[in-house]
Amino acid sequence: MSSSRRQQLAIAAWLLFCWTWRGIDGPFIAGTLLCISWFALTPAKLRPRLPSMARSLAWIWLLLLTGSLALRLWQGEIDAARTLERHLEWASLLLCLPFAQLLLSLRPYWPLLFAFPALAVVARVVSHTDIDSLTTTLFSSSLQGFGRYHVAFGLQAYLATLALLVFSPAIWRRWPKPVCAVLLLATGLLVAQSLVASGSRLALLALFSAVLVLLWRGRRTIWAMLCSRRGAISLGLAALLMATLAIQNWAQIEKRVVNVAFDTSVYSLDLSQLPRDKDVYFARRVHLSTFGLSHFTDRPLMGHGPGAVRELIRQDPDFTAHGHLHNTYVQTLVELGLLGSLPLAAFVLLLCMHVWRAQASLKPDSPERPVASFLIAGGLSLGLWSFGDVMVTHADWRFPVIWLGALALALSMTQTPEKA
Repeated sequence: MSSSRRQQLAIAAWLLFCWTWRGIDGPFIAGTLLCISWFALTPAKLRPRLPSMARSLAWIWLLLLTGSLALRLWQGEIDAARTLERHLEWASLLLCLPFAQLLLSLRPYWPLLFAFPALAVVARVVSHTDIDSLTTTLFSSSLQGFGRYHVAFGLQAYLATLALLVFSPAIWRRWPKPVCAVLLLATGLLVAQSLVASGSRLALLALFSAVLVLLWRGRRTIWAMLCSRRGAISLGLAALLMATLAIQNWAQIEKRVVNVAFDTSVYSLDLSQLPRDKDVYFARRVHLSTFGLSHFTDRPLMGHGPGAVRELIRQDPDFTAHGHLHNTYVQTLVELGLLGSLPLAAFVLLLCMHVWRAQASLKPDSPERPVASFLIAGGLSLGLWSFGDVMVTHADWRFPVIWLGALALALSMTQTPEKA
């Protein structure tokens, strides 16, 4: 297959993966198949070299998942197909390895590729719009305005907003200025409104922390930019946009953030004093995490198996409405045990080390510098997010994790010589 054909295949795989952000699983499966096809059709000598430690840890983790699956099938699991599906959910995180090589082959298109998730979020908004009456739940205070998994939509809108903030300057330099200005402004407004309207407090907190990281990384140049006429105008427009969004969504913000923030009963250090009411998000998630840790101590080495949390939760009548523990770290321990959690933690730590070393060696005008900023800001805030939600249970939640892992590997490979 020619180089141009392989590149078209890689772009198609990326677009289908991003289309997962509309909240459906089909594009994730199709994108996975195209990604594997690209990997198989690209000669080994043309594929970038993955870090050897990353490959070793991935193999170890895959073998542990395979052993876990074989053990549970041998023990006579009633629903073998469901058991296989739950193991594949965890194993799909390893797609970040071939996906990293695919992304590196598309390196010249990175600014445009990383703006595409914002268009997928806009497409999800359009799909919830009544074309005949031109009405949409985007500007309402409905908590479930974008489907049942509004928190997942908040995650998507947050990462899309962050990607627009980081990669807009590169897009601005590539496209005609009037077209670029209209597209960026319209997309930015819709995505920012989607973030607030999703009703996800974690999304707002993650974006706030990510912006603080970006401001700290650009502290040497931001002040000089703000002192210029263009910088002052940009700052004024940004402040006007934030004020408009806050006023438009004040009922939602007051209900989901302000009222809960002043409810001191949810911050008690005494677990017995924390209410188990579903609407009190902090207390509810503390109880869920405690519930999970109590089951982790029952089987600390091998865990209860992928997907077991759903069955364990049904044992407590107060938690039956939840499909997970609302804490990625606790859920990983409960389902995979120490044997499965430690290689995964080592893999994440390795990615963090690669990103930190790569960003330290980048020049100020390097085209990869925005990628490093996006990874540092997005990775830190996603780590914070993981204390309140689980990223493995649905395809449109898994893809952002795969995306960040693949991008971290791709960035590290830009700083190392490729295979001859």
